[in-house]
Amino acid sequence: MGGFLSKAINTLFEDWIDGAIDFILVLLAQIGGSGIKILEMDIVVDAIIYAQGIGITLLSVVVAKEMLFRYILQESGDEVADPAKILIRVVKSVAVIMSVPWIVTTIYKFGTTLAVDVAKLEGGGFGSPAGKGSLKDMLKAFSALQYLPLFILVMVISIVILMFIIVIQASIRAAELAFLAVAGCFMAVSLMNPNSEMYSSWWRQLLAISLAQASQLLLIKIGFESLQTMFKGPEEALLGFCLFFGVLIVAVKVPTILKEHIHSTGTGKMGSSSGQQFSMMAVSRMVMKK
Repeated sequence: MGGFLSKAINTLFEDWIDGAIDFILVLLAQIGGSGIKILEMDIVVDAIIYAQGIGITLLSVVVAKEMLFRYILQESGDEVADPAKILIRVVKSVAVIMSVPWIVTTIYKFGTTLAVDVAKLEGGGFGSPAGKGSLKDMLKAFSALQYLPLFILVMVISIVILMFIIVIQASIRAAELAFLAVAGCFMAVSLMNPNSEMYSSWWRQLLAISLAQASQLLLIKIGFESLQTMFKGPEEALLGFCLFFGVLIVAVKVPTILKEHIHSTGTGKMGSSSGQQFSMMAVSRMVMKK
């Protein structure tokens, strides 16, 4: 009877912890995904439309300046740039300016989908192969070092801090997303200058914000998996806690790490070119539908 009761309590404990971990991960994914709603706010929509108008105006000024410069060079007998190249740059700039909201929404939704999928990955739960053990084993491991009360306190504080940090960072990403949607209309004007890196920098920032959510959730899941060693003994339990805090620190630094790697690997530049092509296709379809 005692063994049956102990097994029932152990199963209930595992199910409760597994459910709590899954709930936390899915909740964090959903909170990050709610950042897209900020783009639907009336004030943000109006700001984007206003920024698009200013962007087109600035582009007109840049084109007028380019044509005047071309005329002066022509009158002086100097070589001038191929007008077809100027026209292509103008079309690219207009296409990106008009499709900035679509670009931002599509890329961020892709990142949100990745985050939800990561949250549903196997592992990171007390029922996973790495976490096979019993409530009795866990209590015995902690009692051996006499830090069970401290463990409970640290666990609660860690979860609260984890939730707070991730929620704050998700809120920051939502605000950055709105800013990027507005600023992108101005950055697209820089496409008139082949040597300018302004638009590429904007694109890298967008990629970093969109992928940070899934990367953080993956690290958090790895952190929970490292806690499974608590069943094996006191030393392993302490090591698991050290790994958990280490992973947590890296998770907080993920946005910065992503920006550095996207910049150094050239992914941003490749994606920037793809974004320009998709923008031109999107605008072409809109024109054809009308």
